[in-house]
Amino acid sequence: MIDKVVELIRRFEPMSSRSREWDFLTAGSGRPQRWHEIEDEHRVLIIADPGAGKTFEAKTRARKVRERGRKAFFIRIEKIDASFDQAFEIGTAEEFTAWLGSTEEAWFFLDSVDEAQLETPRALEDAVRVFGARIHDALERTHIFITSRGDAWRALSDQTLIEQHLPYGEPEHSEEENNTSGKRDPMLKLFRLAGLSEDEIALFAGHYGISDVGDFVDAIKRGNLLTLAERPFDLKALIGVWIADRKLGSQ
Repeated sequence: MIDKVVELIRRFEPMSSRSREWDFLTAGSGRPQRWHEIEDEHRVLIIADPGAGKTFEAKTRARKVRERGRKAFFIRIEKIDASFDQAFEIGTAEEFTAWLGSTEEAWFFLDSVDEAQLETPRALEDAVRVFGARIHDALERTHIFITSRGDAWRALSDQTLIEQHLPYGEPEHSEEENNTSGKRDPMLKLFRLAGLSEDEIALFAGHYGISDVGDFVDAIKRGNLLTLAERPFDLKALIGVWIADRKLGSQ
């Protein structure tokens, strides 16, 4: 099966922005958001399951921002070290230097915490320190989107790390101070990349050449495979099985 690029309008579900380790997966309030609704936030963490398409989404959004004439960069977190200039996959070190000397805003898509943590437990901390130092004079005009698997993000310590080295706006007051007045929104906004809906599964399958899309989706539901099918990586595997056998098993 030939791999294809299928762009879908993904949804991002708000999560509690001050989660503790034990309630980190708790959903926040508010309706799911689209990219255009969260793009102008300044510090965002996107949590996604393995195979959900977080890297594809980050790269695609970086390209779309650039197409609109804005500065945008895609960088793999594990590549951010002393050789920072070699870390750019979308955008270049020369463009980064030119941006630093300007007054323009820029969008950075940093992917992905889980890959960085595979290198060494301190990889994320080292990367954030280096990145924060490089953009220090332009922190107020940067939009930073970080991706991670849920099981790789250490809710309290990693969030504190981001707030310390990649701050935006005025420092947050202590909880006691905030109790007397309206609380300031947390600096780091948390979202979960939502799984594909049935309509999106059907659209994805159609792009991969499945003509009997309705039968394919029905087979997914009969086999209790929706949890798999909502992740693009696993959905491609199901499509391959369907093309070969015209049937699906069950979990």
